[in-house]
Amino acid sequence: MKSGYMKIPIVVILVSFARLSDAQQCRTQPLTLKDCMEYAVNHSVEMRLHALYRSDEQWARHQSIMQAFTPIVSAQSYAYNQYGRNLDPESNTYNTVTTFHTGFGVSGGITLFDGFQAVNNIKMAHTATKMGLSKEQKSRDAICLATMEAYYNVVYQRMLESTIENQVATAKSARDLAIRQEELGQKSHADMVLMESKLAKKQYLLTTTLNKEQEALMTLKDVMFWPADSVLSIDENMEDLPILSMGEGIPAESAKEALPAAAIARMSVENAALGLKYARGAFAPQVTLYGGWSTTYYTYPGLEGYTPRPFVD
Repeated sequence: MKSGYMKIPIVVILVSFARLSDAQQCRTQPLTLKDCMEYAVNHSVEMRLHALYRSDEQWARHQSIMQAFTPIVSAQSYAYNQYGRNLDPESNTYNTVTTFHTGFGVSGGITLFDGFQAVNNIKMAHTATKMGLSKEQKSRDAICLATMEAYYNVVYQRMLESTIENQVATAKSARDLAIRQEELGQKSHADMVLMESKLAKKQYLLTTTLNKEQEALMTLKDVMFWPADSVLSIDENMEDLPILSMGEGIPAESAKEALPAAAIARMSVENAALGLKYARGAFAPQVTLYGGWSTTYYTYPGLEGYTPRPFVD
């Protein structure tokens, strides 16, 4: 438990250093929406876990193929001494002579028919590999959508901040004008106080917008796995963004083929059907080709006049 506990901080520190170095490289120029999504996907812990899962699934697929087409080979050896009254290996009768007995053997076999269990196992492993890729794509899409939402929230708050700053400047000009008009007797003190209240309201909205902008930026950093203590500069230019035309809508059949969630559901059903076939195959008779070779050797230690026999097949 102690060794496993000590590994966690080391991994966290290494990941933090890697994220910090990548963040420092990105400081030279503002990040576009595409850059933010790529950074979020490349530094996502969930995507790294999917890479490990994909490696395990590929190994399971290779193992299922090896089990289906690789013969089983085994070797045996033994050696023992018999004392007192024991069974003579040469005459198969009982005697009281000490006997040393040893033997070696090699055998091998391959399954010719097992109710198609091996074939169904390979298909299930292949389907699990494709399902893992679809799950990885689903996670990638979710990360990109979350990054896009956080990115546009920051851009919106900054645009709103610019608009409210203009409103604050206009309210200050109106307040200053009202003060001058009060001095000239053109407006009452109540009109000047009204302008002061409008200016205070705009300043309050500006402060609230600044706080929301900082909160949106923190959310974007969190979604991107960006270091919290590093500066994140984004490109707020909205002119070069592509405009997608959906036409009359995406057909349902095309959505079933394109959406990772639909592919995962479809392959889960296929895997369940293959699992049922695999279970039924356990009730089928099995045909196995098997062969082997063995040899034995025995002698009577201490028995005068006995010549040990060579190994006998």
